[in-house]
Order: sequence, then C-alpha cells, then structure tokens
Amino acid sequence: MMAPYSRIFAVARPPRTEVGCGHQLSVPRKTIEMTDLPDSPDPRSTREIVSYHAHVYYDPATTRPEAERLRTWIGERFAVTLGRWHDVKVGPHDQAMYQVAFAAELFSSLVPWLMLNHGSLSVLVHPNTTNPRRDHLVNPLWIGSPVAVHGDKLPDHAAGEQAPSPNTHPVLPP
Repeated sequence: MMAPYSRIFAVARPPRTEVGCGHQLSVPRKTIEMTDLPDSPDPRSTREIVSYHAHVYYDPATTRPEAERLRTWIGERFAVTLGRWHDVKVGPHDQAMYQVAFAAELFSSLVPWLMLNHGSLSVLVHPNTTNPRRDHLVNPLWIGSPVAVHGDKLPDHAAGEQAPSPNTHPVLPP
C-alpha cells in the first residue's frame, strides 16, 4: 500500500500592479498544500464528475464589455446556466467574475469554443465532484492567464453539484 502523500501547489501570481512613476508591485505566490490526495494506485473515474463550472474573470473598469460580449455569445450557443455578475471578489475568487454552470455532456463542445473565443479574459474550468477544493486547485484547466484562487475558502467535502436547469435558449451553432 502506498503511503499518503501531499502536494504543494503554487497559485498563479496576480498581474503586476502599476503603483506610479513606472514602478510595479509584484504580489508573491501563495502556496497551498493538498493532503487529501488518494493513495490508491488506481486511476480515478470520470464518473466522479457530476457537472462543470467555468468562471469567467474580468476587470469591471476595463474588460467588462468583453465579458458581456462573451456571455452573450455563450447564451446564444449553449444550453447553460449563466450566473450572476460579481464585480467584487466573491468566495475563493480573487477577481470579478461570473460563473457558467454546465452539464458534463457539454464539455467537449463548450470548452474548445471557450479556448477559441475567450479573447483577453481568463477562464477557470473545473469539474464538480465531492471535493470543491481539489476541483478548483488540483483538477482545473485554465484558458488564458491563471488568476489567484483561495483554496482556504473552499470545503474539502461537499455534495457533487448537479448542473442546474439552463437559463439560456441557444439559437446559433457553436
């Protein structure tokens, strides 16, 4: 039997911030230790994935119009649930964002479409299993530049979140 192990994950640095006179402030990386990783030699099954979330990050002052355009395009093309706008930090998310909740069956069409159409926006795509912290920090995929996610604000265990009923009515092909 393999001994339990842990991994240290460095969360991406937020972008440098201009502080005046041409000087930039760099925020140090934050590390998170994951100690609940399985010690099984067997691979995990994709049946653990109940649904997915895509978090679309934007700057309310500069990139919200681009985020609005992307949101409109998503709603026109995919049967998803578009979440509320969060113009301030919310939960583990260190930047303004909205969530796109979608069924696992849409992954193969929506995620490649996001890869081609995200523009300058960052998008975090993660599975929904019974471990939200692991979903956001260990098992996500980033489209665009990663932004900070605060795993300490996420539980280790929760019920898997089913995809809610879509609130969009697609009329265009992806």
